[in-house]
Amino acid sequence: MRSIGALASLALSVAFTAASYAQAQQMQNVVEEVFKRAVLKVDVSTPVPVFDASGNNICKSEGTAFLIGKQLAVTASHVYALDKACGPPVIALESKGFNVEVFAEVLAVYDDVTVLKFDGLLPEPMCALALSGSDVTSVDGVRFGIPGGMYYPSPMPVRIGSINSDFNPFVQLTPTPAESGESGGPVIYMFSVVGILRAKHVQYPAFSVMTPVGQLHSLITQKALALEPRLCNPVEFSIFQTDSVNFGARIQAPAASTTQAVVPSSPDLQNMISAARSNGIEVTSFVANGSATIELRSHSRAPAPLGEAGGGAPDGGGSWGGGGAFGGGGSGDGPAWQLPVPDTRDDLQHGGNNDIIGRDPDWLEEIGRPNEITRRVQTIADENREQINSYSNRIADLAKAFAWQQYISALTKVNP
Repeated sequence: MRSIGALASLALSVAFTAASYAQAQQMQNVVEEVFKRAVLKVDVSTPVPVFDASGNNICKSEGTAFLIGKQLAVTASHVYALDKACGPPVIALESKGFNVEVFAEVLAVYDDVTVLKFDGLLPEPMCALALSGSDVTSVDGVRFGIPGGMYYPSPMPVRIGSINSDFNPFVQLTPTPAESGESGGPVIYMFSVVGILRAKHVQYPAFSVMTPVGQLHSLITQKALALEPRLCNPVEFSIFQTDSVNFGARIQAPAASTTQAVVPSSPDLQNMISAARSNGIEVTSFVANGSATIELRSHSRAPAPLGEAGGGAPDGGGSWGGGGAFGGGGSGDGPAWQLPVPDTRDDLQHGGNNDIIGRDPDWLEEIGRPNEITRRVQTIADENREQINSYSNRIADLAKAFAWQQYISALTKVNP
């Protein structure tokens, strides 16, 4: 890509170095407060209970669900699979923290993955979890669930196993088995859902497994579901346009505490920032409100329409050759590019005197059209957008990885 001398300022909000237990606890709280907005308790029942010989209602079940869209949630199919004697289940989704209860119906099913649809809008702080674009295995993650008899989601660090195991197509989670009632909860890696929790394997109840997120993607595609989510994500990334040719990008992630944040200094991230600077991008970072921020913002000059830049009129004073946009010696306020002055027919008839080009109607009509300036503006804008998008995406990925590692470290300290 041709460099156009675009400057950029890049602001990234990224998190922390866990120097103490208190910082680890604060980091954990910040991240989990966001995730908990999307996790719901599933309460399954029937209008008429059926009791077994021991007096237990066999037509009642509990599980966990999480939001993926405006009025869509996901849970494990076995959560609402009651005894045939019970009849059709009544599925309620509840959030104690937001004082919410909505009733849902089964919209789509794929093996042990179910998408539920509910009516009504949830309170604005509640939001949907982002879904990983691909299956992820053999990494450290975290699961969220609401154990039976409890009402608030709790996280636990897990090791997401390999797809090549005796539990295929499920993926084993270690070391701590999930509790009954946690089935249907999200398994998260790099702040995105990578699996749906199944609290206990049917044949081997001492083991907990997850259904890879790929099955959920297949279900969404098969049913052509429109998610329309309002995502909640501890790491936020956005690209925006600042004027006709310039763009910016902003990345933010949680901090170690409300008063301290540390811009990540991983070698990979520093190398990427150096590469951006070597391409004319000015990289800056700052700390505010307990988070660290890096922002990209290009500042290229947009081409000016004919006659707008420069110090004189087209006739007299030789303004086309000096003091104006198309010549040297001007104020510097002209565009960053120049249109060549042609030897027109009228010029040739008058001895090639360029100071009368304003009398050539054909040439004036040609350069008076906005298409050339529009084309130049679009070229500069495209180049700026490409640069900002490329570097900000790579920096965001590295910052996200750094923040995730710190979160897992904090969670492990709190839940050894």
